[in-house]
Amino acid sequence: MSTISERIEEITEGCMRLRMLPVDVPDVITLHLSWPVPLAASPREEILDQTAVALLDRGAARRDEEAVAAYLEDRGVELHFTCDSTRVRCQVRMLKRHLSDIIPLLVDCMTEPRMDASSMESVSLRLRSNLMQARSRTAARAGIGLRRQVFEPGHPEYAWEVDERLAELDIMTAEDVATWYRQRLLPALVHATIVGDVGAQHARQVSRGISSGVGSGLEEFPRGERHAPDSGRTIPELSAAKPVRLHIPLADRSNVDVRMGHGVDIRRRDEDYDALKTGVFALGGNFSARLMATVRDRDGLTYGIGSTLSGVEPDWPGMWVTSLSLSAPDMSRGIDSALAEIRTFIRDGISKTERQTVVGTLTGSARVQLGTTSGLARVLLRHLERGDPASEIDAWPRRIEALTTERINDAVRTWLDVEKLHVISAGSTGH
Repeated sequence: MSTISERIEEITEGCMRLRMLPVDVPDVITLHLSWPVPLAASPREEILDQTAVALLDRGAARRDEEAVAAYLEDRGVELHFTCDSTRVRCQVRMLKRHLSDIIPLLVDCMTEPRMDASSMESVSLRLRSNLMQARSRTAARAGIGLRRQVFEPGHPEYAWEVDERLAELDIMTAEDVATWYRQRLLPALVHATIVGDVGAQHARQVSRGISSGVGSGLEEFPRGERHAPDSGRTIPELSAAKPVRLHIPLADRSNVDVRMGHGVDIRRRDEDYDALKTGVFALGGNFSARLMATVRDRDGLTYGIGSTLSGVEPDWPGMWVTSLSLSAPDMSRGIDSALAEIRTFIRDGISKTERQTVVGTLTGSARVQLGTTSGLARVLLRHLERGDPASEIDAWPRRIEALTTERINDAVRTWLDVEKLHVISAGSTGH
């Protein structure tokens, strides 16, 4: 039986690099694509990015918002644009026979979006609502507080304050957004994956249609290039700030959310990454992990608790973060219990039985994620964005299965340090 990667075909054409995976799902195609954008250097740039991308499916130069919506609805096509700090992403799900209709529309949305005042108003209202909710949510505020301690402005994981973003949204115009998109966000390098009832002709149709339509002027996809060209910005190192304990008061909240974390100067391709990720999962990755079994189930001090690596990529470091949700009266005891358990975990490590359970869970979850065309397209695209070979989809589970208990424990002791933890809480009471 062939592996997944043996069935993947890769096409590079002009500004586009695409991977195709045929799957036995009659007549259905899932297309995911993305393009890199310059890092936002201010709250204004972040809000401009988010607003512009939210407008991409709201009409194009040759079709207004109603026409685009009707065109998609008549064909039963799902089309969504999203963005993060480094990329614009698009997900399309359609019947195979509609591919030739959708590619020109997709190119129009990507290259000539209609960013008028009426569409801008509805998008602004939605963004404002989301920001207002974030301002009053304990989990969001604690998370923002931690990211501001761990990362410097300009790092993809840095977070601007909610009020800073709201202030920029208030003064932004449709003309500002349209100009920003033309100057900063137009696609130049495009990565794509197409999964489902597809063949080489469909992959070529996508690659040629988008590459010629985008017209970036690139005749050949730059070797090894993954990021926005000519961004003129470098990603800063992790913050050197000393560990702090900080409480963000929010009135009328009976619960408290806590984020404890520190920067981890590791990249995805570093030799310790897989072992560290596996160890952190054993600590707090799911309901059977160490923290949930002790702080929540044994001590009864939290509603939920988890631990993860966040934001680690091939080209920049991320952080280790432990999240707690608990009642205000239990905050101090919950934090102390979590810290004590983390110290024990780092000192004693995981057992061989825990290692076997965690490895089985991680590899099993990966298989489940690949059980749909959307899951396959998403994973394949992330590998393509990171510059990983197509074989990574098969290689990763084997690497996890090969990890020894000793290797995992060594990585945990090397990279995790309780004494370096920032402790940020948000809710109705302080320390």
